Amino acid sequence: MVWTVPEVKAKDATDKPNYRQIVIDAAASVNINVIEPNADEFESQVQQALRKGEKSYHVKAFRGSKDGFLYFLSTGIVWAFKKPLYFFSFPTIASISYSSVLQRTFNLNITTQTPSLSNPSDTQSQDFEFSMIDQADFAGIDAYIKRHSLQDASMAEARRAKKLNINGTKGEKDAADGEGERESELEKAAREVEGKEGQGAEDDEDEEDDENFDPGSEGESEGSRTSDDEDDEQGDGDREAREEEGGEDEEEED
Repeated sequence: MVWTVPEVKAKDATDKPNYRQIVIDAAASVNINVIEPNADEFESQVQQALRKGEKSYHVKAFRGSKDGFLYFLSTGIVWAFKKPLYFFSFPTIASISYSSVLQRTFNLNITTQTPSLSNPSDTQSQDFEFSMIDQADFAGIDAYIKRHSLQDASMAEARRAKKLNINGTKGEKDAADGEGERESELEKAAREVEGKEGQGAEDDEDEEDDENFDPGSEGESEGSRTSDDEDDEQGDGDREAREEEGGEDEEEED
């Protein structure tokens, strides 16, 4: 909802009501917060022709052939006051870029992502180009866009999540981050303890093997192999003796 109220000059303040304060008080009575342009968000550097020396919080631009004004607020960007009016809230802005940057003017391109009318679970993208913006306000607009991370399309999901409070409050998020860090430290310590225990078990097993090692086992194996060889040699000698006896018997018969 957008209001425009006539500004009351200081010399007429006693004779005319303060329409601005009336609107603010009426909105507060029904728990509506009124967002106003302010210098902390954006202040134009272009001198107004009809209000010299006064601050202004808007820039003049064109959308197609229609002229209007862009207001850079703490919750989004307003295009007014030629119909249709647009309000680009931060969660709906996918990215903002520049085009046709010339010596005196430049264009501002806003890409939005909003739920599809036919299927709310899907999103649809739409581009809005605002042209012929005075180059004197480029630095202020660029600082506003970077301060709210509107130039980065990858931050669009984070802005929508912040609106829906998907990530919880800041205190809850910090507590969750702290708990995750503590858990990771505990896991790291547990892994180190397990590694030390495993290394100690391996060392104990190696020491036990060293204690059970019997250097004579190799000698016994060598000795068994030697006795086997001797048995083979003795068998060969018995066979030779039997052959010789057989030969002598044959000679006697002859």
